Amino acid sequence: MSIIKTKLVDSSGQPLYYRAPSAMHNSHRNTKRGRTRGGSRGPIGSNNAHNDSRSIEDLIRDCTALKRSNHLAQAVIGARSDHVVGSKPAVEARTSNKKWNKLVEARFADWCDQCDITKQLSLSEIASAVVNSWDCTGGMIAHKFLSPEGNRPSLQMIDVIRLMNPKGKPDSKNYHGGVELSESTLSPLRYHIADWNDQGTSLDHDPKAYNAENILLINNPHLQDINQHRTVPRLSSVIDRFETIERAGTSTWGAYELATYIALFIIRAQAQGISVSEQIAQASVTA
Repeated sequence: MSIIKTKLVDSSGQPLYYRAPSAMHNSHRNTKRGRTRGGSRGPIGSNNAHNDSRSIEDLIRDCTALKRSNHLAQAVIGARSDHVVGSKPAVEARTSNKKWNKLVEARFADWCDQCDITKQLSLSEIASAVVNSWDCTGGMIAHKFLSPEGNRPSLQMIDVIRLMNPKGKPDSKNYHGGVELSESTLSPLRYHIADWNDQGTSLDHDPKAYNAENILLINNPHLQDINQHRTVPRLSSVIDRFETIERAGTSTWGAYELATYIALFIIRAQAQGISVSEQIAQASVTA
């Protein structure tokens, strides 16, 4: 309670005071920072503001580099995929018609082997790639369409890094990381997907718009929050830890290697350049 001086006075002309209630701001010890808890407090913002397209692109670069080069990151990603996806997806029909059940299960298994437009990945491999993308890129795009004959659905998997705002502009109210949003409901209307160059080494800045009806952006469900349309890679919070472990391992093995070379170079207690006669003379002096 704080004491506030008023403009009112009592019968003797002395100012009147009153006690004003105050918020209990200090009820949580983590509201304060000191020498033992340094760093600045993060700014307040929406999920989309914190996960802007530029930050997501920078994190994707670092996390995909970890996947390519760091064996610990590869082990983490592989273990997560094995636990989430398992061996292979399967369907179990439970109608009273056993013959129809077997036919449905067989046709589903056949579709799983042929669901990729490129005929390279099965449904199980696609599911593993999606789970892996949650660690490295934050998600993946699945384009659903029918075959030219119109009787077989297929999947076209697209790298999420290809999502880009028109002309590469920064995020705005209706555009976030290549996702065009409805002004009224904030639901995705169109996805703006850029093309790779012939070598696949860079993206153009003229993405094409595709309706969201047949495109599904599969974000990381563990990192997606309310009204959030792009998720960051899961490894983004531990990039510096992996780099620290890698530097420590390289330094340790370098020290072992140097010590080995020194041990191989010095093969006896006395220096190699001292002759036998000098050793005898030194021993005589010592005696």
